[in-house]
Amino acid sequence: MDQEIRRAASPLGMPAFVYVQRSSKPTYIQAKGIVSHEPLERFFTRTVRPFFLFTGAGTALVGLYTFLPSWAMPNVARLPYLQDYTIIIQHWGIMVGLMGIAMILAALVPQWRVPILLYSALEKSFMVWLVLANARNSFVSGFWIPFALDSTVVIYTIGYFFSCGFRSPASAASEK
Repeated sequence: MDQEIRRAASPLGMPAFVYVQRSSKPTYIQAKGIVSHEPLERFFTRTVRPFFLFTGAGTALVGLYTFLPSWAMPNVARLPYLQDYTIIIQHWGIMVGLMGIAMILAALVPQWRVPILLYSALEKSFMVWLVLANARNSFVSGFWIPFALDSTVVIYTIGYFFSCGFRSPASAASEK
């Protein structure tokens, strides 16, 4: 069996040495020892599609604010509907709703996954921060479910980039 050690970059872009065997995936060797992201990468390879479908559908539901703002505000957000704010409510609804649709499409188009993960993590991190920063205010009561969904997306994305780097998992190419 052929074996060699090459200088390379780990999935996180850190300097590493790669111990390569012809019949297996590379294992990254760093100063403190061997770092293998293989089990995590397998987890994300198996779950990225259902993750995008589920969280994308939840995110797309915010599109209700676009079409039914007078119903969504009191029934979903638990806030009074103020007609003066209709345009901003509908604008927010379409932006977040389209983000959800993009997440669903990323489940089906592997090349979209990394950019959509990056954008959704940034957008959802801000929403998580807003809810936490205002947690003591009564107007936050309707935002705890979106907070939970958005927190899940942020945590999943951090794990994805930790294990896979800023690339799609190896089997994403085979989904085409």
